[in-house]
Amino acid sequence: MAAEVVRQYGGDLTAVLSDKSEDVILENIPSQGVGPHFEVSQDFVIDRVDPPYSLSANEYSRITEKLQPLVVKSAKDLSVRLIGNQFRELHDAVSKYIDLLDKNDLRLIAWSEVWGMGVIIRNILDASERHIRDRMLPELEDPAKAAIESLLTLHGPMILSTRDGQELSDQSSLFDKGRAERAVLKEATEEIAAAVSRRTDIATKSAAETVASAADAMAEGSHPERGAVYGLASVRNVMIPLVAAAVVTSPSTLGYLTMGQPGAVIATPFPLVAVEGLKKSPQFMSFISALGSKFDDAFEKDPLLWLRESARRLAPFRSFFIENKDSLLKITSKTPELRWLEKYIRLIEEDTSIN
Repeated sequence: MAAEVVRQYGGDLTAVLSDKSEDVILENIPSQGVGPHFEVSQDFVIDRVDPPYSLSANEYSRITEKLQPLVVKSAKDLSVRLIGNQFRELHDAVSKYIDLLDKNDLRLIAWSEVWGMGVIIRNILDASERHIRDRMLPELEDPAKAAIESLLTLHGPMILSTRDGQELSDQSSLFDKGRAERAVLKEATEEIAAAVSRRTDIATKSAAETVASAADAMAEGSHPERGAVYGLASVRNVMIPLVAAAVVTSPSTLGYLTMGQPGAVIATPFPLVAVEGLKKSPQFMSFISALGSKFDDAFEKDPLLWLRESARRLAPFRSFFIENKDSLLKITSKTPELRWLEKYIRLIEEDTSIN
């Protein structure tokens, strides 16, 4: 099976696998944590998804239930007062905030993204106040000032009463990067966000906008560590299905998992034991799970057909990693939580001779 995938690319299996070792290939991809969630859709592109519904009931408290309608009302009041104002960027951010929060069923709310938009609103307000002092923008009218102060006052306790909000707050309190390091991370995150936006063959518009919003949050506001934590959490989560898509049909990955040693299956196409071995491999199944829930059944039904089709449809993900290797390595070198990405980048890079 591995040999067939390699031959489709016109490659040499032995040459690809000769230097591979278990520590490079065989490690489960981590699960997505706090922050926006993503998966590969049935169209083989990354899409934004809501957090698992089954977990959402534990993501907020009774305090959240009481404050959420008050915060929505406050945000809508602010939005109305900003219409026709020169603070267009602030109005757009508040509108996105309302879209995320204004839901009757609180289990449908992506609380991590509400946190992120709250950070963005604060950053825009801080920047606007600097422009007002420099006479680049007019003063906010008193009703608008009162409305935004009310929104931010209510937003704090509401978001901290959620599981995701508290976790992001805890991470922010431990974040220890200085201004220079934050600038490097922000630049690299913006480069990744721009690359995702350009590659319509690997990501939907919704996913690209979510990553771009995370990059926007990494601004120098009154609490820069909050935006940095949210931005990095978002990058980490989107990289999980991206990596899975790039390596799940990688000749190196398949070769190692089906053969154990280089060259052992070249003369034995599609042994049934190899197919069953992949099904029982926790490493391989972690790649399938990281793609998203839509792929488990398809692989179980016809593994060989799935691999052939996926090898073709997921090829753009490998080129994405090669094109953006430098930006990704900038992030991994300064973020221990993302260090696991490095070995996958090397693995994908070494497989480019096959593609």
